[in-house]
Amino acid sequence: MHPIVPVIMAFGAILFLAGVIVYTWFGMQRINIVKLRGKEYKLWYFVATTVIAGVALIMLSVLIPKYFPYQPESAFNASQP
Repeated sequence: MHPIVPVIMAFGAILFLAGVIVYTWFGMQRINIVKLRGKEYKLWYFVATTVIAGVALIMLSVLIPKYFPYQPESAFNASQP
């Protein structure tokens, strides 16, 4: 497995879950605006962006081994007698 795959998949899962959690938390409180780093975002825009980005990263981590196979270089080369 390519060494970057678990990192990308974890980041995608975090983004996806953050979008779902924010939607459920703010949806129950009936808040329509999310403030992040001094900017205001509509709730549906923030949730759609995080969920779609999370799914895209998870799909990217699944497709990386298919299109970019990983062959680690061996540090030890056995010499033939």
